[in-house]
Amino acid sequence: MLDVGFVDTANNLYTQTLEPGDMFVFPKGLVHFQNCKGKEPAIAMSAFGSASAGTVSIPKTVFGSGIDDEIMELRVSS
Repeated sequence: MLDVGFVDTANNLYTQTLEPGDMFVFPKGLVHFQNCKGKEPAIAMSAFGSASAGTVSIPKTVFGSGIDDEIMELRVSS
């Protein structure tokens, strides 16, 4: 399983849990994340629609969005 989400320009957080075969489209230029929730590694494919996606204020968007602390943690594999 793969948790995905993005923060829109009004600072609203949208999330979804993807199962094998699911698809999710991130709106162009918005801060987004992916987090593997299962015990097995997730495989994901991505494509970009533009070489210059624009500018987003990362600190305000990320830390004011309500994204769970678990998502924000740095994960180190042992």
